[in-house]
Amino acid sequence: MLRVRDEIRMTIAYYQTLYDSCIAYGMRMALRAEQRRLDMQKKIKQLESEVSELTRTLAEYKQGCERAEAQEAERRAAAAEDYRLRIEAQRKKNAELRAQLEALLSVPNTAPVPATLDVQ
Repeated sequence: MLRVRDEIRMTIAYYQTLYDSCIAYGMRMALRAEQRRLDMQKKIKQLESEVSELTRTLAEYKQGCERAEAQEAERRAAAAEDYRLRIEAQRKKNAELRAQLEALLSVPNTAPVPATLDVQ
């Protein structure tokens, strides 16, 4: 009987130790899970902050691109207008020169025609 009693006490002590160990393990796992959850929440906030910063930067870049495109369009329009004006001025000058040339070519030649030389 004493042996049975001692066996029962040892079994109860073993189960008590096992129970305590399981409770400690469960607590460690729960604390780890809570820590991971907190870390994940912190990481989520950090990533959301990064996303908002990148979104703001993207908006700034888009505005810069739009400004650059508008400036380039204005520059091209000014260059095209300048080119058009230069072409128009050149055409006008060509027309004036053509008119002068035609006027010179249409004037009758009043200079005496040299007599033909008799070559013997």
